[in-house]
Amino acid sequence: MKNIVIVLALIVGVMSHALASDGQSGTYSVSDLGSLSGGNAVGRQVDNINRRVAGSSGRAHGSNTRAFSWTAEHGMTDLGVLEGGDRSEAFAVNDLGDVVGDSNNAKSLRAIIWSRTGGMRELGTLPGDNSSHASSINNRGQIVGYSSGPNGLRAVLWTKDLAIQSLGTLPDGDYSEARAINDSGQVIGVSSSPSGKRAFLWTSEEGMIDLGVLLGDTSSEAMRISKNGLVVGSSHALGITRAFLWSKKTGMQDIGGLPNAKYTDALDVNASGMVVGASQTPLGGRAFIWSSSGGMQDVNNMLPADAGILLVAALGINERGQIVGIGSPHQGRTNDSKMHTDDENHAGLIHSYLLTPRSSPNKE
Repeated sequence: MKNIVIVLALIVGVMSHALASDGQSGTYSVSDLGSLSGGNAVGRQVDNINRRVAGSSGRAHGSNTRAFSWTAEHGMTDLGVLEGGDRSEAFAVNDLGDVVGDSNNAKSLRAIIWSRTGGMRELGTLPGDNSSHASSINNRGQIVGYSSGPNGLRAVLWTKDLAIQSLGTLPDGDYSEARAINDSGQVIGVSSSPSGKRAFLWTSEEGMIDLGVLLGDTSSEAMRISKNGLVVGSSHALGITRAFLWSKKTGMQDIGGLPNAKYTDALDVNASGMVVGASQTPLGGRAFIWSSSGGMQDVNNMLPADAGILLVAALGINERGQIVGIGSPHQGRTNDSKMHTDDENHAGLIHSYLLTPRSSPNKE
């Protein structure tokens, strides 16, 4: 599974605080989400109603990691671990506040769901498997991810009553992984095939469909799907990664990258067609936002001039245009994307930020 690997956890006791005032310039205001015990944090998704963020926080290098749920009112809440376990991670949240991810127990890694009324529950595996992972949940309570065991990795869907089904693979494939599901029940992810890894779209009516690759590439993977069926992900050739936007009407479109980018990953999309992700530039990773009207922009150039942070990736965007990004504080930060910085992997603790548009995002 290809993911942006970031070590996480944040400063003990840090509470949420705004880094920008109404009088400052910038497209977005910025809130630092704080952390649980340890110092690093990664927020991965924000819902559309309560602006609840789901993610993971722990010590550097991933130890003592805990799934969290964050709101501006209550700050960061530790969601706990399964019995016998010592770590958990959250990857998605729906508009009801239900969070999904994984936690270890005494024997293996298991997909979990957490709710305010039921706490943390284990989701289980396909028959014969020994571990599982949940990556997305929709507002109907359907969950997707994968189950793994002696027969390999299979994309799965859990129903609201937690019954599990395999989504199979592309023809002649030997593994698959589901990354996201929308309220229509459309599922996206990645599957092996005789031609290589391929982004897929699955529906109960048509099964699993290969979304293809960008011209000249050899593999692809899908990361997120919007409520109206827009899909984002990345397409790969030897040494090249390009971000794509797919729709049923236009197929797969290359959305480009930041200037001189070595690779670009699209990580989320909303129904307005606003895409966020990460682009690797000569100066390091930079968070981006893309739209058909505005093209690709470095999110750092849209922050208040005195924000004092550097965002290396934007992991999620909701229908309000709010963005969940990760990065680190940088003293003397200015809105100059050409500023020199050290490699972000050596810039200190990873922080998670919620960016809120100062005005309603443009609808496309």
